[in-house]
Amino acid sequence: MKTHHIWLSLLLVVTWAILSAGGSALAGEHHHEMKVGKKGDIVFTTQMKVGDLTLEPGAYMFQHRTEGADHFVRFTSKKTGIHAGEVHCRLGPMDHKSKHTAVTAVEEGGFRRITRIVVRGENVVHLF
Repeated sequence: MKTHHIWLSLLLVVTWAILSAGGSALAGEHHHEMKVGKKGDIVFTTQMKVGDLTLEPGAYMFQHRTEGADHFVRFTSKKTGIHAGEVHCRLGPMDHKSKHTAVTAVEEGGFRRITRIVVRGENVVHLF
C-alpha cells in the first residue's frame, strides 16, 4: 500500500512540474495523460473548468450517465465523497478502444478548460 502512495505522489509531482513548466505560455490545445483506476478515478493537479463547473485540484471519480438522448458526466470528490458537479457532454466515435485516459484542455484567460476526455477501454470521446 505504501508503494502505491509513493508512486501516486511521484505521478502528482511529475504532472505538476510538467503543467507548471507550461505557465501562461501554453497556446492551443495540449494533452495530458491522466491515470484512471478501476472506478474512473482522475487526478487534477491544477484547477480545471469543464462546462460551467470549476474543479479544484484533487482526485475525482468520473462517471458518464444518460438521460434519454442526453449525455452527462459527473465528478465526485474522492477525498470527501461530495458530488462536485455534473455537466452535459456529447459523444464522438473512435475507431478503437482507447489504451489510455487522456484529458484535453485549452488555456483560457489564466485557467484550463477541459474540451474532451477519452477514457481507457472506451471507444467514444466525451466532448465539452
